[in-house]
Amino acid sequence: MKKSIVMAAICLLPASYATAEGYQVNAQSTKQSGMGHVGAAMKLEAESMHFNPAGLGFMDKTIDLSAGVSAVFAKASLTIDGNKYKSDNDPSTPLYVYAGFKIYDNLSGGISFNTPYGSAMNWGINWPGSNLVQDIALKAYSIQPAISYKMFDRLSIGAGLMVMFGDFSLSRSLIGAGDLESLRAVATILPDYGVEYDLTTKLDNYKDIAAASATLSGNTSVKVGYNLGAMLDVTDKITLGVSYRSKVKMRVPEGTAVLNYVNEMEIKELISVVNPF
Repeated sequence: MKKSIVMAAICLLPASYATAEGYQVNAQSTKQSGMGHVGAAMKLEAESMHFNPAGLGFMDKTIDLSAGVSAVFAKASLTIDGNKYKSDNDPSTPLYVYAGFKIYDNLSGGISFNTPYGSAMNWGINWPGSNLVQDIALKAYSIQPAISYKMFDRLSIGAGLMVMFGDFSLSRSLIGAGDLESLRAVATILPDYGVEYDLTTKLDNYKDIAAASATLSGNTSVKVGYNLGAMLDVTDKITLGVSYRSKVKMRVPEGTAVLNYVNEMEIKELISVVNPF
């Protein structure tokens, strides 16, 4: 019974692992993740087209299909003056789909779809760094046709075309928690101008919350890149691989901006009262 429990626990180990990464999400292949991201010299069948397209030349099947999805839970924390703040993120789900096929004995091709980059971080609207970011999200998608030519039994070369697109959003506070405190000085001179307005009480409402925030979002233009690779079987047990992936600059040419107020009517009223001063 104990042996069965131990074996079951071992089998579950590949299902979850922890990594420290930024926006590069290395979840384009379960095989690749399990082998420590050394796919440039691994024969991953159809999945090779992402890591080294030359690997397609070593496919031993007429057609090879592979698909998968992962759940990524991004966590971050920050301590300021003894106060700890934690991000509150929804899980992201990077996925991949690969289809490889033999054209001739020495020529193979394929097409893939995956999400090689993307992540999200939500700090909330009132944390101390809200003037820099409240929440941010980046998504990137890649469609890649690839082809591989097996020059000799032990040598294969390959190339792929990366068609990439995505979207981006960023929220940050424009009037952060406590940013209106400088207006308290105006409260003392309002009666001198015959203005009856309880400015002090109004300002108390925004000591600890962001009064106004902005959200910027947009879609990137479609950009194209490429990857190249070569793979050589030195012996039956040793394989060498080299792979190059070009840079792809994705820009957001236009988008939308949305202003969000905690209490739009009250804030505009407050500003209109103090604006003459």
